[in-house]
Amino acid sequence: MFELEHLTGGYAGENKVIDLSAVFHKQEITVITGPNGCGKSTLLKLMVRLLKPAAGTITLDGADISTYHRKEFAKKVSFLPQARSAPPMSAGALVMHGRYPYLPYTRKYAQTDLEAVENALQMTGTEKFRHLSMERLSGGERQKVYLALLIAQGTDVVLLDEPTTYLDISRQFELMNLIQTLKLQGKTVIAVLHDLGLALRYADRVMVMNHGRLEACGSPDEICRSGTIDKVFQVRTRQIVSAERKEYYFLPKAEG
Repeated sequence: MFELEHLTGGYAGENKVIDLSAVFHKQEITVITGPNGCGKSTLLKLMVRLLKPAAGTITLDGADISTYHRKEFAKKVSFLPQARSAPPMSAGALVMHGRYPYLPYTRKYAQTDLEAVENALQMTGTEKFRHLSMERLSGGERQKVYLALLIAQGTDVVLLDEPTTYLDISRQFELMNLIQTLKLQGKTVIAVLHDLGLALRYADRVMVMNHGRLEACGSPDEICRSGTIDKVFQVRTRQIVSAERKEYYFLPKAEG
């Protein structure tokens, strides 16, 4: 699985990720959180080879990610970036793009490709959009179609940068439940989230970044008990224990 050792990288000589080491475990949901500009999105871009490290290493299943052929890497890792356009094509055609790493030179889709796309549309509830142009869909609807594309890609590792963007609160829970389903199907999910409540509710492990560095990593309970969230976000964390689970809410530092 992914392992980072003393990773440093960024843009045009300005490093946004600094000397970061971490291991991402199989079949877990790891949420990366932290203040705006702390390097979360940059970290994901380094992990999917959109940026080259200035120092350190990134390995996947024991091999440096730079050694993977493009198609081979695309069969292992899928990525949903934070900023996405609305291409002039139908939703169904976009989801079909998830199967490109598996196509032969003839570029003809096999029955397995068609089944993978249909399964992805059904899982995300986007089958009703298959013939609609992406330009006609709302932001939330587009988000679900892009997630269907990743599911159709069929990778064991899924990286998501702010996947709940554009979604109302009900749809946020729906998407996070879908992410849990992916984990139960054997996927490893690594997601950047700003919403601390969602992060602590759904993650197996939480990574807290600040100023490009890793402040802490552990279970939601460990992260809360460590005081890292209060320190990094300048808030006061409060916990509610119900019969089902622990829930968290946050107060301004001056209150509570």
